[in-house]
Amino acid sequence: MTNTPAEQAETVEGIEVGERRITIPGMTEEGENLAAQTNDAEEHSHGGLGESKPVTSGIGSRSKRHTGFDVAGFPEPTGREEEWRFTPLKRLAPVLTDAASDEDACTYEVDAEEGVVVSALAPGESPRNSVLQPADRAAVVGSKNAGDALHVRVPANTEVGTPIRVNIAGSDAAKRANSHIVLDAGENSSAVFVLEHRGSAAFNGNVEVAVGD
Repeated sequence: MTNTPAEQAETVEGIEVGERRITIPGMTEEGENLAAQTNDAEEHSHGGLGESKPVTSGIGSRSKRHTGFDVAGFPEPTGREEEWRFTPLKRLAPVLTDAASDEDACTYEVDAEEGVVVSALAPGESPRNSVLQPADRAAVVGSKNAGDALHVRVPANTEVGTPIRVNIAGSDAAKRANSHIVLDAGENSSAVFVLEHRGSAAFNGNVEVAVGD
């Protein structure tokens, strides 16, 4: 912070009176407006005193993030990326690898009123992936390696009075489970979905919500 001659406190016979105004770079004289900053830089530094460590900057807006279904477009994170910087990657490593699900790694049960339709969607079968656009490593490997997706559909013009509960149970912490759930609410329908997780598994799941116009 610096004081310019015009910003020195007034003096009367050598005695300071009034308020001293201090200029802070990036602010207006009244201190109301901070200078605009952007986070579009490719790299910046994090670290303690005397330490400079380059970190790849994440993109601030999700609308600008890279999306796609090609695993090669999402390298395994190293921890130096901004969005992964505080993530315990050693613990998450099993679900970030490009690997298929183990048999019986998890089970699903749907508790819903009559009229709610529960079925399976094969890869590529609509409305699967009509909304989902993977934007990180976990989402894309989960999408690629999930088998049939669980499809829970509320027909158009249907009001479901009690919550629709999807119970997901992991069978073994050492088993890998890739999951894809599509919650599909038809036009002019009303419902509450509750997803409950229990048990243990190396679980990587995408939840896709499709809402009718």
